[in-house]
Amino acid sequence: MYYDNLFTICGYTEEEIEKQRPRIETFLERMQVNNEAAIAHAEKTVTGSYDVDMVSVQKFLWVLMNSCVDAVLARDEHERVINCNWPFPVQMTLAMMDAANAAGDKAWVGMPVQIFWMVGGTIFDILTPILERGELIGQPAGKAHCAQYQIYTGAIDMGILPKPDLALGSGWFCDQAAETEEMMHEIYGFEIFYLDGVNDWDWGSWPNLDERAVKYSANTIRLALERVKEVGGFETNEEQLKEGFKYVAKWLYAMQNITRMISAADPQPISQANVNLPYLLWAIATEYRTEAVEAIATMVREVKRKIDSGEGVVPKGAPRVYLALRPNVDVMPIRMIEELGLCLPTVFVDWLCPQELTKSKYTDMLEKIAEGLYRRPQLCSASASLEYWNTLVKDFNMDAAIISYAYNCRPWAIPPIMAKRDIQQELGVPAIVLETDGYDTRNYSAQQLRTRLESFAEVVKMNKEMKAAA
Repeated sequence: MYYDNLFTICGYTEEEIEKQRPRIETFLERMQVNNEAAIAHAEKTVTGSYDVDMVSVQKFLWVLMNSCVDAVLARDEHERVINCNWPFPVQMTLAMMDAANAAGDKAWVGMPVQIFWMVGGTIFDILTPILERGELIGQPAGKAHCAQYQIYTGAIDMGILPKPDLALGSGWFCDQAAETEEMMHEIYGFEIFYLDGVNDWDWGSWPNLDERAVKYSANTIRLALERVKEVGGFETNEEQLKEGFKYVAKWLYAMQNITRMISAADPQPISQANVNLPYLLWAIATEYRTEAVEAIATMVREVKRKIDSGEGVVPKGAPRVYLALRPNVDVMPIRMIEELGLCLPTVFVDWLCPQELTKSKYTDMLEKIAEGLYRRPQLCSASASLEYWNTLVKDFNMDAAIISYAYNCRPWAIPPIMAKRDIQQELGVPAIVLETDGYDTRNYSAQQLRTRLESFAEVVKMNKEMKAAA
């Protein structure tokens, strides 16, 4: 069939394609890409985004594609659908998945919009009409609405993703998530239950956590699990939560391996565009955990082989630059930076700072989850973000920093200008602020980015040469 090659690129075997063919065809029809032109475009998009000759990349794409098929067909194959929306505790989602499976698999639990925008964006490249639909539903263009939730609204309104019976929303990080889901509750009639938090931190207080905030957020998780039990018909237990923690810990360990290997190598062995894949699966729960762990283990081995053979995607000795945001849907900015001869040792929040690795003092699993959320500096306060960026630039011996951010993400858009000033003044490292977007390519101009990055790259290279000469 006309789509077989695309699924082969994404790691499927001929036997898997044949076995899954009815589901695949329903999925493609629901995604509105069930024609040869759309599939040819998808092949071009995915091969342009990732190095699909890497076995690990194929394995990651297999996990993502399977997860997306499951999400799109969730209502067809299950009696109840429960959505968890980013930013959301992965351990909690994994535990609920296990609980639902143990109770007879009548309920589907997952993080559908995150899986959907990754597959819909970096494989099929179909997000623009979905974003446009979302803009027509309470989120008009030009008003700095979150593109992720425009995609969520548009995908449900177009019938690509099913309406859930219950959605667990994130009210502890940003206001747009909760506001948009409240609107969707009114329009589509499904129930929303919010995880809540306290983010009005005093400047400089992180990493000292407010115990009342941790306990408050843990209690909202506890109440959410009780509501899931009532709606979904299954109960999540302590052991399932522990298993979720174990999986996340294993994943974080592997991610740190990749981060350390790439940051210590010269030249940079693989494009950071490929590392988007394990990063995404770090932040998103999946049913295919065994395959995901095998994929990241394979990437570790492939990176080591490339380092040992001296392979690189940038010249040896290239200036080391920190990029502060992973463009999830369009990897073009990452590829552009590397094409300009700049090394990206680590990107976004791949590196775990020491404060995040502090041993927990809590024994209650839900309090541990809440504590983990607050340990992430970027999810807490502007001062914590500045501390993270400054420490990373210094410890990783960066020659420059690209403080990229999404203008329509209010929590992420607060500290970039301050970060540029601090990095330049305190560390003497050149920095530039770039406005991009994690989901909507219409919110920035590729040519404008290239013009600014070309000039910045020349300055960074000259600085490095002058320091070497001195």
